[in-house]
Amino acid sequence: SVNEAVLSRQFVGSPLDRAFVDAFPPEADPCGENGEYHSFVYDGPIFRTPVPFHLGGSYCREYPADSPGGKPSRFWYAAVE
Repeated sequence: SVNEAVLSRQFVGSPLDRAFVDAFPPEADPCGENGEYHSFVYDGPIFRTPVPFHLGGSYCREYPADSPGGKPSRFWYAAVE
């Protein structure tokens, strides 16, 4: 998922690689520590086998503001089947 306030919808479903991070705007934390994006780990050395999945389309969800007068948050998600 990506926070629309920092990253655009085009980042959803992209592999987390150097090209992904290089395309970030200057205000984005490459580690996603400020909620810019969330990742899904599906393979690696500690996995016996990769987690099977198929990447679907993307969809948006809006969440209410955290404080009165604040702006709602919008996040884009990748559908995973």
